[in-house]
Amino acid sequence: MSKAAELLADARAGKIAQTARLLSIVENDEPEAAEVIRATFPQTGRAIKVRTLPPTQSGGSGPAGTDSTGIKARTGGRSSSKENLP
Repeated sequence: MSKAAELLADARAGKIAQTARLLSIVENDEPEAAEVIRATFPQTGRAIKVRTLPPTQSGGSGPAGTDSTGIKARTGGRSSSKENLP
């Protein structure tokens, strides 16, 4: 039995630490990730693995009135400077 198979059996038995380790294996794209995904796919419905990237650190390259995450600042009719936020 492989390491991933042992972790899967323990996770299915309700062991939280082993469940967390399985999540880390998939998140970090470790060699066992494909085995974990294949073994759990039938119970996941139509779930898929998606890789997300962090926002760029360009600082202020978005539309006017937004911060680096693209979220508009609340200004309450005042200047859009962050120091003036309520």
